[in-house]
Amino acid sequence: MLLDTVTKEIAEAMDAFCGLSRLSDVGDRLDLVSRATPEARPISPALAALVDEPVPLDAPAVVARAMRERSTVHLEEVTEERNRARYPDELRRAVLGEAHLRAMLAIPVQARGTVLGVLSLFRYGLGAEGFSADDVQFVEHLAVQAALAMTSARLVTGAREQARRLQLLSDLTREFAATMSSTRALLGLIVRRIGDTIGDSCLIRLVDESGDMDALAAMYARRPELQPLCEEVVVELAATRYLGMTGEVLASGQPVLIPSAEFSAIAPPPPPRLRELLERLAARSLIAVPLRLAGKPIAVLVLTRGPDTAPFDVEDLELVEDLAAHATVAITNARLLESGARTTLRLRALTDAAARFAADVGDPRRLLETLATHLSEQIGGLCVIRLRAEDGATEAPAVVVHPIPEVVARTKTGSGPLRRDSIVEQLLTTGEPVLLSPTEPRVHTDTAAAGTHNLIGIPLRAGTEVIGALTLTRGTAEPYTRADLVFAQDLAGHAALAIRNSRLLASVQHELAERVRAQDALVKSQEQLRHAQKLEAVGRLAGGIAHDFNNLLSVVLSSCEFLSEEIPPSSLMHEDVDQIRSSGERAAALTRQLLAFSRQSRMEPVVLDLNEQVHDVRKLLRRVVGENISVTTKLASDLGAVKADPSNIEQVLMNLAINARDAMPRGGTLTFETSNVEIDRAFAESHIGITPGPHVRLAVTDTGEGMSPETLARIFEPFFTTKPRGKGTGLGLSTVFGIVTQNGGSIWAQSELGKGTTFEVYLPRYDETVDRAAPRRELANLDGKETILVVEDEDAVRATVREILSRRGYRVIETSNGQEALAAYARTPDEIDLVLTDVVMPGIGGRELAERLTAQRPDLKILFMSGYTDDAILQHHFALGTELLHKPLSPEPVLRRVRAVLDAR
Repeated sequence: MLLDTVTKEIAEAMDAFCGLSRLSDVGDRLDLVSRATPEARPISPALAALVDEPVPLDAPAVVARAMRERSTVHLEEVTEERNRARYPDELRRAVLGEAHLRAMLAIPVQARGTVLGVLSLFRYGLGAEGFSADDVQFVEHLAVQAALAMTSARLVTGAREQARRLQLLSDLTREFAATMSSTRALLGLIVRRIGDTIGDSCLIRLVDESGDMDALAAMYARRPELQPLCEEVVVELAATRYLGMTGEVLASGQPVLIPSAEFSAIAPPPPPRLRELLERLAARSLIAVPLRLAGKPIAVLVLTRGPDTAPFDVEDLELVEDLAAHATVAITNARLLESGARTTLRLRALTDAAARFAADVGDPRRLLETLATHLSEQIGGLCVIRLRAEDGATEAPAVVVHPIPEVVARTKTGSGPLRRDSIVEQLLTTGEPVLLSPTEPRVHTDTAAAGTHNLIGIPLRAGTEVIGALTLTRGTAEPYTRADLVFAQDLAGHAALAIRNSRLLASVQHELAERVRAQDALVKSQEQLRHAQKLEAVGRLAGGIAHDFNNLLSVVLSSCEFLSEEIPPSSLMHEDVDQIRSSGERAAALTRQLLAFSRQSRMEPVVLDLNEQVHDVRKLLRRVVGENISVTTKLASDLGAVKADPSNIEQVLMNLAINARDAMPRGGTLTFETSNVEIDRAFAESHIGITPGPHVRLAVTDTGEGMSPETLARIFEPFFTTKPRGKGTGLGLSTVFGIVTQNGGSIWAQSELGKGTTFEVYLPRYDETVDRAAPRRELANLDGKETILVVEDEDAVRATVREILSRRGYRVIETSNGQEALAAYARTPDEIDLVLTDVVMPGIGGRELAERLTAQRPDLKILFMSGYTDDAILQHHFALGTELLHKPLSPEPVLRRVRAVLDAR
């Protein structure tokens, strides 16, 4: 469900097919696990079947390359040669041909250095466009969101499984504790509960004090009709002393996992009743685990599964080992309880300690203090606990307990580096308990006080890992007994289980917190993504309107210039013409703002010092913001350079200053601040539109009225304003947004009602020398006699250009499209001095026309004109530096650029 939602959202947002592939279990191919197409652009069943086919990991397909290279693969144009290499047979190539594939894109979905899958997109159908650089960056951000979503889902699943395991362990521990009055009853409960939970059958066999298999055992089968046979098997095992798999586990002391096997072939052959039971169970998978206390086995637990159940795996083995550890404690306590009144006091101490351990499961240090206190009180002496660090080194004493405070203080201050032959190192290395009496050689231990005569040493375990060591020492002549050792082992066993549960709880809490953080980040990113998509859609609409409006303004403004030349100076019509020109120029200014918001404004970027821009603008602000507003600056002295259009940056600063002024009608403080910042990946992933790396930060802060969250969410939308009618166009901040993003930067706003507003602009930092503008060369004479071929599909614009040029002496040949231009050039190839052509036209566009003409005559001069920007033209494969005349057109700029191109050498 999650993956289908991700691919569907991406398909609709990008108007393209979107698929998500994952590595197969064997790792040799990529399988498509989810795909979606836009509702308005379905694909044929034949193409769907083709894309559903697995892709070998070593194939040349873009999705396989993205997986191997762990980076984005962008196929800008799908060629016939590429399809032939990918699909040799003609039928499949025919399916691709009918789909009219345009471009392909594959992006790996990565989280924490792991590739979770590959997003693959392709655009198809007649008239489909390729993927632009913005599209690629946009989908890369979507891949980050997809990784967050997939990681979050995995965290949820993992956290639930851990919580289920903890709950199971807790429930069984309580049940075991309630049945400790009888060892036989406890064994029956153990095999029944573990068998029902994990296997199809469960057997437990005890070990006696000599290390041989005890006669006491219990067995359970999930199928009720087999339970009488299980009882007969238990009696037969006790009578024959058959060991089999339990004997192997008892001898090795290691657990055994057999995912799949034929138990009919085991040797030596089992007794008849056991063989019959195995056959009726149809056992195919097995786990055998030793129950160990103080390093010695006290029982062996065996589980089987039949063919109708999934085979045992490593996770099952880990769970069985956890359950076996709890069962070990319960069996030991049951034996102690049955041994008589001698153990009553210590059993009560064990019960009390177990309750205290359960209460302290979230506090490991307090748990260890409880363990040491009980041992010191019940057995007597100095108790010291040391833990092993993650790097394997032994830390200073974590807990020291003794009735005399001076002994505790002396032990803590006198503890130095451990000797290799110390008891603590022996416990950590071997994992075996130690009991020393006064007759033993001198005890080498950093925990031993002067006059120490005997010692108990116990390794602390968390599962199979030795995590620390506990030592008890006392200086009296009375030696520690084996009963003391057994009691200390029991208590340490309880503590070790509590420590393991504490670690599991901490892991679950961490994963749950990580899931919450990932979900919050996903929600925030989705909100930013929706906002960016809305601004992108509005920007495209605004850019298209502005482009068409520029053609109309070209005619209006040029006609005003023609009328001004024709009307006598004394005529009253001059005022009307000036009014028309003024309105046209205001309309052109609005058009430039729309183009700035849609990132289609004209740019001439240079490397510049942002501090100098702030200084220059500050000089202009006094008459703009008024006397009641104080303007301050906090500029970094080591500020890096940025690459942007200086006039664009000036417009950004002025618009932000005017916006701040309007927010402080009763006065306040306006602050400009600059600094160098390093954008990390975490910040970039949580802020759509910004990439990691070195940036320059510009902050503009006012102490004004602030904005509500609802207003803050819409401030960059064009025509949105909170000002009264007639007091603003609503294009100021949208213009700022467009300029910043077009210059490769990002802008964010923070505001709160009554507490002012801060706008933060981030621009990429450049380690280059600041450009100093060279003086501009002015042209004295704009007249000419050359022949100019004009190519423009808008009739009114073409007529205006012809009038501008012919009035100044140029000979003009008019054509309305590329095909007509080629024919006109063919008639008089040597007479044409310059081709002035629109960029985007039906049929043969300006780029193709220029290539075909210059192929015939390399020295032919070409001048392009367009209402689009440098960024848009780059999408039509133009290079920066191309001679370009921006619309709306007016006579003087047209004549200057034409003259400059003609005079260039």
